[in-house]
Amino acid sequence: MLQPESITTTEAGKESYGYTVSDTREYPNLDRNDTAYIPKAVEKNGVSLTLAGIDWQAMGNGTFTATASYSGRATGSKVTGYTSKAIYSGEVSKETLDSCTYKVIYEGAPIPAPYLQYGLTAGSVLALLIILAVLWNRRKNAKIYALLDGEFKIVRRVRISYIDPIVDLTSAAVQSRVSEYIITIDRWATKRLNNQRLRILCGDGMVRERNIPFAFHFITIYRGEQRSNSRKR
Repeated sequence: MLQPESITTTEAGKESYGYTVSDTREYPNLDRNDTAYIPKAVEKNGVSLTLAGIDWQAMGNGTFTATASYSGRATGSKVTGYTSKAIYSGEVSKETLDSCTYKVIYEGAPIPAPYLQYGLTAGSVLALLIILAVLWNRRKNAKIYALLDGEFKIVRRVRISYIDPIVDLTSAAVQSRVSEYIITIDRWATKRLNNQRLRILCGDGMVRERNIPFAFHFITIYRGEQRSNSRKR
């Protein structure tokens, strides 16, 4: 139902238009018909009008009366439409299900005790293997060393992805602003990353790429240059 008190109306738009404003002025008792006596511009309702023409009339007493016509252009605006808003309110209802009961029927035979024990043992071993595999795949497989006080020290341990190998050496990542770093990758990760391109985000804003050979690998990074070496252990 419409709520009459909620109705509000506002202007939806305006447009400008122009129109002509004219006026006539009479100037009597002039000693001659000279246009110098006639004002060249007058104002009407805030609009400036200019002289358009003069009609002279000689009077019997030797004077003249001038009837001057003026015209000018004025502008205005008008509303092109309105927008009204209103609120409607009412009551709606919906039927809902209070509860739902499901019946589950299990079919089969009980598992003998020995097989049940073996099954639980095998399941436990399998679950443990899965957990170990997940932890192994999520381990941190690389170390970052920074040259601090003339000695390379570990500043961060990271995990290099096997899908998109990348190492971040920016100051925010390693919490260090030294000029030389060494990245070491463990043997298992090196095998997984064999012949892949490793992207290195350096502190100078450059992104350098190095190929990872099938060997225990370490990479030395400088802010201005890059060297790579491979060693088998």
